[in-house]
Amino acid sequence: MKKPQKHAELIKAWADGAEIEFYDTRFKDPCWKACGASPWWQDEVMYRVKPVFHTVLMDVTMGCAFPKNPIRLVFDSKTGKLELVEVL
Repeated sequence: MKKPQKHAELIKAWADGAEIEFYDTRFKDPCWKACGASPWWQDEVMYRVKPVFHTVLMDVTMGCAFPKNPIRLVFDSKTGKLELVEVL
């Protein structure tokens, strides 16, 4: 049986309309960047579905909804797991 393409899952997600980002360590300042309309799908480059950002306003000290100390929660769009908590 033929081995599937390395990025097959992400290619399918892209074909279904997902926004894809890439991370290439060969760049001077590597970071996640938008692929645009046509990703190249290179084996040495990492790809991901662009994370969905949800901003939740809550008081960090009290733990209740309050716009005093807003934070941003970033969830992985595929797994739904929390990736990042950021104080705004």
